[in-house]
Amino acid sequence: MFSRVDGDKPNMGLTHYKGKEPTQKEAITAKNYLSEQELDILNRLVNSYLEFAELQARQGRLMKMEDWANKLDEFLKLSDFNTLTHSGKITAEEAKEKAKMEYDKFRRIIDTKATQVDRDLSDAIKKIGIKPN
Repeated sequence: MFSRVDGDKPNMGLTHYKGKEPTQKEAITAKNYLSEQELDILNRLVNSYLEFAELQARQGRLMKMEDWANKLDEFLKLSDFNTLTHSGKITAEEAKEKAKMEYDKFRRIIDTKATQVDRDLSDAIKKIGIKPN
């Protein structure tokens, strides 16, 4: 996701957000950069794993967090997905900082554009025939 965050792209490269423009909070949420297909796959994986977890609970199997982490790795491997074997190259903090910097760049670009109020005022001025100075 790190490479998808770009303040010069429309909507910063975000594919999911509420309203007309993304918020900073939405910009630092990695899943908001997923395509529809990627999001669908993620949702299906999560739902499938939660169903598995519920079955384990109904069978009275007590598990520690380490057990759940191992079961998740097994579940992902069974589903032909790769698992991380290291902590990654980019920290969560680095990713958040980049998203915030790119969001600031995005806001500066957006803030220089005319708003709907500006466009409406310009149209009204044209209609009544006032000449700009």
